[in-house]
Amino acid sequence: MSSSAEHANRLAIEGGEPVRKDALPWELPGVHWIGDEEAELVDRVIKAKSPFRYYGPDLQHMVDTLEAEWREKYDMPYTLGVNAGSQALLIALAAFWRGPRR
Repeated sequence: MSSSAEHANRLAIEGGEPVRKDALPWELPGVHWIGDEEAELVDRVIKAKSPFRYYGPDLQHMVDTLEAEWREKYDMPYTLGVNAGSQALLIALAAFWRGPRR
């Protein structure tokens, strides 16, 4: 490989040409989608003192609602609301019988 081709294939951290000259703008993905409707729904759950799926003094069924709306919007037969992306990954791996075995 010629030295110019070698240089063109190097990562910027290794002295190659950077893909971008300016930094990406700072943002928190999704934060701009949070509006009054979301705040009202969260406030409703907090006031009911029932942030759980299966128990509490005044269940709001927000997870059930989220799952149903997701199924409808994306035409998916199954949905499962979870508390974090890492939990979603573990569930996906378990669904395909991958991951640690006991």
